[in-house]
Amino acid sequence: KGKAVFFVRKDHPAQDFDDLQLYPFLLFKTPGWNDYRYPLLERLKNIGFNASPKVEIEHPAMIHKIILQTDHFGITMSDHVPQGCRSIALPNRLELNVSYVMSCRRSQQHAPLNLWLFDKIKHVIAN
Repeated sequence: KGKAVFFVRKDHPAQDFDDLQLYPFLLFKTPGWNDYRYPLLERLKNIGFNASPKVEIEHPAMIHKIILQTDHFGITMSDHVPQGCRSIALPNRLELNVSYVMSCRRSQQHAPLNLWLFDKIKHVIAN
């Protein structure tokens, strides 16, 4: 599990959660995973944040590049805020916990390479 936070460039004018609603929201799109709906947006709406993304991008590096050069903001895991950016926490100490998942074809779930990768991922997340 991890904790989600919003992130902006270091000199972004927004200082808190309420300020963010004045700026455009970039969202990471994972083809095949969130093609038709964004569970994350539904969870944010449940805690009072009604934002619709202005841009949906499929490559995280592009999101970071845009955020570093504009007033857009994004969402990431608290321990993955890109260099040159800062996080903005949810209000009132609310937390948006996110579970990590690994997906593979059922027929390949016990393949040695997938088992090795899953073990490596668990090790990285645990540390």
